Amino acid sequence: MTDISVSPKSVTQVLLQDGQWYTVNTGTFTIGSYRLLTDNELMDHLLATEVSTPGFSFEEPGGRTVTGPLSSITAIRR
Repeated sequence: MTDISVSPKSVTQVLLQDGQWYTVNTGTFTIGSYRLLTDNELMDHLLATEVSTPGFSFEEPGGRTVTGPLSSITAIRR
């Protein structure tokens, strides 16, 4: 079996579970911790380590940011 490694810098499009391909501005695709916070939780989150899930974030043409759990990505183009 071949190892399929992808550099986040090389990602040009992302297919999400909604069936739509999203264009990624060059170099903006990142992977990290993902957690939704309420306004009340924001300060608590900054002061303590919280449980989170692997997530992603990228910027689309036009400047809109798309963020979500890594498990919602179906495929990528590079």
